[in-house]
Amino acid sequence: LYYYTDVDEENENRGVMLYACKNGQTKQVASDVKIYSVKKEADGHIYYLKDYDDEDQEGSLYCLEESKPDLVVDNVREYYVSENGSIYYTKNYDFENYKSDLYLHGKKKDIKIQSGIEGAALPQWK
Repeated sequence: LYYYTDVDEENENRGVMLYACKNGQTKQVASDVKIYSVKKEADGHIYYLKDYDDEDQEGSLYCLEESKPDLVVDNVREYYVSENGSIYYTKNYDFENYKSDLYLHGKKKDIKIQSGIEGAALPQWK
């Protein structure tokens, strides 16, 4: 079970504390987590954005492995994880044109798929 605390109802982008509870034992997993980014994805893992920057609207994407956070990639605006574990994400959001760059996260190197995609594209894939 994962749960969060310290929700600021007046500032939804303020980070919350993320906890894991297993066999009656509770431990803090992360702090400064963007509340609406915590999701169980198609590959069965929990993902979230941490250290979210309100101005750039990006944060660091983490994946929980056995309740241990692993950094996936920095400066992420939106992300999507497929059933096979492929991670697609956007970054470099252009506030004037409402577009981002789309990347595929790779083991050795991230691959830029395309520049100038619409910001709402990733959530529509789910």
